[in-house]
Amino acid sequence: MQSHVEIKSNNLILRGYLHMPEDRAYEVPLVCMFHGFTGNKMEDHFYYVRLSRQLEKEGIASLRMDFGNSGESDGTFKDMTPEGEIVDARNIIEFAKTIPGIDKNSIGLVGFSMGGMVAAIAAAEKKQDIKCLALISPAANLKHIFSGFFQHNNEVADIGGLIFSQKAYEEMKTINPLERAKGFDKEVIIVQGTEDTTVPVEVSALYENIYGQNVSYHYVKDSNHIYGNRGWEEEMRNVVVKFLKEKIILIG
Repeated sequence: MQSHVEIKSNNLILRGYLHMPEDRAYEVPLVCMFHGFTGNKMEDHFYYVRLSRQLEKEGIASLRMDFGNSGESDGTFKDMTPEGEIVDARNIIEFAKTIPGIDKNSIGLVGFSMGGMVAAIAAAEKKQDIKCLALISPAANLKHIFSGFFQHNNEVADIGGLIFSQKAYEEMKTINPLERAKGFDKEVIIVQGTEDTTVPVEVSALYENIYGQNVSYHYVKDSNHIYGNRGWEEEMRNVVVKFLKEKIILIG
Protein backbone atom coordinates (compact mmCIF):
# COMPACT_ATOMS: atom_id res chain seq x y z
CA MET A 1 0.00 0.00 0.00
CA GLN A 2 1.44 3.35 -1.07
CA SER A 3 0.35 6.71 0.34
CA HIS A 4 1.47 10.33 -0.09
CA VAL A 5 3.28 11.91 2.86
CA GLU A 6 4.15 15.51 3.73
CA ILE A 7 6.30 16.70 6.63
CA LYS A 8 7.87 20.02 7.60
CA SER A 9 11.64 20.50 7.75
CA ASN A 10 13.80 23.62 7.56
CA ASN A 11 10.57 25.64 7.15
CA LEU A 12 9.83 23.71 3.94
CA ILE A 13 7.27 21.02 3.17
CA LEU A 14 8.93 17.76 2.15
CA ARG A 15 6.88 15.42 -0.02
CA GLY A 16 7.20 11.73 -0.62
CA TYR A 17 5.66 8.29 -0.29
CA LEU A 18 5.17 5.76 2.45
CA HIS A 19 4.99 2.10 1.40
CA MET A 20 3.35 -0.20 3.97
CA PRO A 21 2.94 -3.98 3.75
CA GLU A 22 -0.72 -4.95 3.61
CA ASP A 23 -2.52 -7.37 5.94
CA ARG A 24 0.06 -6.87 8.67
CA ALA A 25 -0.82 -8.26 12.11
CA TYR A 26 2.11 -6.66 13.91
CA GLU A 27 4.31 -3.59 13.84
CA VAL A 28 6.70 -3.68 10.89
CA PRO A 29 10.24 -2.39 10.35
CA LEU A 30 10.78 0.64 8.14
CA VAL A 31 13.56 1.90 5.89
CA CYS A 32 14.16 5.62 5.21
CA MET A 33 15.57 6.14 1.72
CA PHE A 34 17.75 9.18 0.91
CA HIS A 35 18.32 10.20 -2.70
CA GLY A 36 21.47 11.52 -4.34
CA PHE A 37 22.64 14.91 -5.60
CA THR A 38 20.17 16.29 -8.21
CA GLY A 39 18.09 13.15 -7.59
CA ASN A 40 14.67 12.62 -6.09
CA LYS A 41 12.50 10.10 -4.28
CA MET A 42 12.29 7.86 -7.39
CA GLU A 43 16.02 7.96 -8.28
CA ASP A 44 17.51 7.08 -11.68
CA HIS A 45 15.30 4.83 -13.80
CA PHE A 46 12.90 4.68 -10.82
CA TYR A 47 14.90 2.11 -8.87
CA TYR A 48 13.86 3.55 -5.48
CA VAL A 49 10.25 2.86 -6.50
CA ARG A 50 11.12 -0.75 -7.34
CA LEU A 51 13.17 -1.08 -4.15
CA SER A 52 10.24 0.16 -2.04
CA ARG A 53 7.83 -2.26 -3.69
CA GLN A 54 10.28 -5.13 -3.27
CA LEU A 55 10.68 -4.34 0.43
CA GLU A 56 6.91 -4.10 0.84
CA LYS A 57 6.55 -7.67 -0.44
CA GLU A 58 9.07 -8.76 2.20
CA GLY A 59 7.07 -7.16 5.02
CA ILE A 60 9.26 -4.04 5.34
CA ALA A 61 7.84 -0.52 5.08
CA SER A 62 9.77 2.31 3.44
CA LEU A 63 9.66 6.08 3.41
CA ARG A 64 11.15 7.82 0.38
CA MET A 65 11.08 11.61 0.51
CA ASP A 66 12.40 14.43 -1.65
CA PHE A 67 14.87 16.51 0.33
CA GLY A 68 14.02 20.18 0.58
CA ASN A 69 14.78 22.14 -2.61
CA SER A 70 14.62 18.92 -4.66
CA GLY A 71 11.94 17.01 -6.50
CA GLU A 72 8.39 17.86 -5.42
CA SER A 73 9.39 19.31 -2.06
CA ASP A 74 9.25 23.04 -1.41
CA GLY A 75 12.15 25.29 -2.38
CA THR A 76 14.47 25.57 -5.36
CA PHE A 77 17.65 23.62 -6.04
CA LYS A 78 19.75 26.79 -5.91
CA ASP A 79 19.05 26.86 -2.15
CA MET A 80 20.07 23.24 -1.60
CA THR A 81 22.92 22.75 0.89
CA PRO A 82 24.47 19.55 2.28
CA GLU A 83 23.77 20.59 5.87
CA GLY A 84 20.17 21.30 4.94
CA GLU A 85 19.80 17.74 3.67
CA ILE A 86 21.34 16.37 6.86
CA VAL A 87 18.73 18.29 8.89
CA ASP A 88 16.02 16.91 6.59
CA ALA A 89 17.32 13.38 7.21
CA ARG A 90 17.07 13.85 10.97
CA ASN A 91 13.51 15.11 10.66
CA ILE A 92 12.52 12.27 8.33
CA ILE A 93 13.82 9.76 10.89
CA GLU A 94 11.91 11.47 13.70
CA PHE A 95 8.74 11.38 11.61
CA ALA A 96 9.28 7.70 10.77
CA LYS A 97 9.21 6.84 14.48
CA THR A 98 5.69 8.28 14.80
CA ILE A 99 4.04 6.39 11.91
CA PRO A 100 1.27 4.08 13.17
CA GLY A 101 2.09 0.42 12.64
CA ILE A 102 5.86 0.96 12.54
CA ASP A 103 8.23 -0.74 14.95
CA LYS A 104 10.26 2.31 15.96
CA ASN A 105 13.02 0.03 17.23
CA SER A 106 13.52 -1.43 13.74
CA ILE A 107 14.40 1.49 11.47
CA GLY A 108 17.09 1.25 8.81
CA LEU A 109 18.58 3.75 6.38
CA VAL A 110 19.38 3.46 2.68
CA GLY A 111 21.33 6.21 0.92
CA PHE A 112 22.59 6.59 -2.62
CA SER A 113 25.64 8.71 -3.57
CA MET A 114 25.32 12.06 -1.74
CA GLY A 115 22.33 10.52 0.00
CA GLY A 116 24.73 7.83 1.19
CA MET A 117 26.94 10.50 2.75
CA VAL A 118 23.84 12.01 4.39
CA ALA A 119 22.64 8.61 5.61
CA ALA A 120 26.04 7.77 7.13
CA ILE A 121 26.13 11.07 9.03
CA ALA A 122 22.50 10.77 10.17
CA ALA A 123 23.10 7.19 11.34
CA ALA A 124 26.01 8.34 13.50
CA GLU A 125 24.02 11.23 14.95
CA LYS A 126 20.95 9.11 15.67
CA LYS A 127 22.53 5.71 16.19
CA GLN A 128 20.14 4.94 19.06
CA ASP A 129 17.30 4.98 16.51
CA ILE A 130 18.94 3.20 13.57
CA LYS A 131 19.17 -0.58 13.32
CA CYS A 132 21.30 -0.90 10.18
CA LEU A 133 22.65 1.06 7.24
CA ALA A 134 22.84 0.31 3.50
CA LEU A 135 25.01 2.66 1.44
CA ILE A 136 24.83 2.57 -2.36
CA SER A 137 27.91 4.17 -3.94
CA PRO A 138 28.35 6.53 -0.96
CA ALA A 139 29.99 9.81 -1.95
CA ALA A 140 32.73 10.60 0.54
CA ASN A 141 34.41 12.64 -2.24
CA LEU A 142 31.83 15.39 -2.79
CA LYS A 143 34.37 18.13 -2.20
CA HIS A 144 36.31 16.82 -5.20
CA ILE A 145 33.20 16.32 -7.33
CA PHE A 146 31.86 19.80 -6.61
CA SER A 147 35.18 21.54 -7.26
CA GLY A 148 34.83 20.88 -10.97
CA PHE A 149 31.69 23.01 -11.08
CA PHE A 150 33.45 26.17 -9.85
CA GLN A 151 36.76 26.28 -11.68
CA HIS A 152 36.12 29.83 -12.92
CA ASN A 153 34.99 31.35 -9.59
CA ASN A 154 31.42 31.54 -10.81
CA GLU A 155 28.71 32.09 -8.18
CA VAL A 156 26.43 29.40 -9.57
CA ALA A 157 26.77 26.36 -11.81
CA ASP A 158 24.23 24.96 -14.24
CA ILE A 159 24.08 21.18 -13.78
CA GLY A 160 21.72 19.73 -16.33
CA GLY A 161 19.38 22.68 -15.93
CA LEU A 162 19.58 22.77 -12.12
CA ILE A 163 21.28 25.81 -10.59
CA PHE A 164 23.86 24.86 -7.94
CA SER A 165 25.25 27.59 -5.68
CA GLN A 166 28.76 28.50 -4.63
CA LYS A 167 27.36 28.66 -1.07
CA ALA A 168 26.60 24.93 -1.16
CA TYR A 169 30.09 24.20 -2.48
CA GLU A 170 31.74 26.31 0.24
CA GLU A 171 29.68 24.47 2.85
CA MET A 172 30.67 21.12 1.39
CA LYS A 173 34.35 22.01 1.79
CA THR A 174 33.83 22.29 5.55
CA ILE A 175 32.26 18.82 5.87
CA ASN A 176 34.41 15.77 6.59
CA PRO A 177 32.01 12.94 5.64
CA LEU A 178 34.16 10.16 7.08
CA GLU A 179 34.82 11.91 10.37
CA ARG A 180 31.12 12.64 10.86
CA ALA A 181 30.18 9.04 10.06
CA LYS A 182 32.16 7.80 13.06
CA GLY A 183 30.27 6.34 15.97
CA PHE A 184 27.72 4.17 14.18
CA ASP A 185 28.46 0.72 15.59
CA LYS A 186 25.84 -1.48 13.92
CA GLU A 187 25.99 -3.40 10.68
CA VAL A 188 26.56 -1.67 7.36
CA ILE A 189 26.62 -2.85 3.76
CA ILE A 190 28.17 -0.88 0.92
CA VAL A 191 27.14 -1.69 -2.64
CA GLN A 192 29.47 -0.33 -5.31
CA GLY A 193 29.77 -0.52 -9.09
CA THR A 194 33.27 -1.53 -10.17
CA GLU A 195 33.25 0.95 -13.09
CA ASP A 196 31.82 3.90 -11.17
CA THR A 197 33.78 7.00 -12.22
CA THR A 198 31.77 9.42 -10.04
CA VAL A 199 32.42 7.59 -6.77
CA PRO A 200 35.31 5.23 -7.55
CA VAL A 201 35.76 1.98 -5.67
CA GLU A 202 38.67 3.41 -3.68
CA VAL A 203 36.42 6.17 -2.31
CA SER A 204 33.69 3.91 -0.91
CA ALA A 205 36.47 1.65 0.45
CA LEU A 206 37.43 4.48 2.82
CA TYR A 207 34.37 3.69 4.91
CA GLU A 208 36.06 0.49 6.06
CA ASN A 209 38.30 2.66 8.24
CA ILE A 210 35.14 3.96 9.95
CA TYR A 211 33.04 0.81 10.30
CA GLY A 212 35.75 -1.86 10.60
CA GLN A 213 34.36 -5.37 11.04
CA ASN A 214 30.78 -4.08 10.95
CA VAL A 215 30.91 -3.31 7.22
CA SER A 216 30.58 -5.69 4.28
CA TYR A 217 30.98 -4.85 0.59
CA HIS A 218 29.26 -6.05 -2.54
CA TYR A 219 30.73 -5.07 -5.89
CA VAL A 220 28.48 -5.04 -8.94
CA LYS A 221 30.81 -6.03 -11.77
CA ASP A 222 31.06 -3.49 -14.62
CA SER A 223 28.33 -1.25 -13.20
CA ASN A 224 28.48 2.52 -13.49
CA HIS A 225 27.40 5.01 -10.80
CA ILE A 226 23.67 4.76 -11.47
CA TYR A 227 23.47 0.98 -12.07
CA GLY A 228 22.41 1.82 -15.59
CA ASN A 229 21.14 -1.46 -16.90
CA ARG A 230 18.51 -3.79 -15.50
CA GLY A 231 20.94 -6.55 -14.56
CA TRP A 232 23.15 -4.21 -12.51
CA GLU A 233 20.14 -2.60 -10.89
CA GLU A 234 18.49 -5.89 -9.97
CA GLU A 235 21.70 -7.19 -8.43
CA MET A 236 22.05 -4.00 -6.37
CA ARG A 237 18.42 -4.11 -5.20
CA ASN A 238 18.53 -7.80 -4.32
CA VAL A 239 21.68 -7.36 -2.24
CA VAL A 240 20.17 -4.41 -0.35
CA VAL A 241 16.90 -6.25 0.32
CA LYS A 242 18.68 -9.39 1.52
CA PHE A 243 20.80 -7.33 3.92
CA LEU A 244 17.78 -5.47 5.30
CA LYS A 245 15.79 -8.67 5.78
CA GLU A 246 18.65 -10.14 7.78
CA LYS A 247 19.43 -7.07 9.90
CA ILE A 248 16.01 -5.57 10.64
CA ILE A 249 14.35 -8.10 12.90
CA LEU A 250 10.66 -8.63 12.21
CA ILE A 251 8.51 -8.82 15.33
CA GLY A 252 5.56 -11.14 15.41
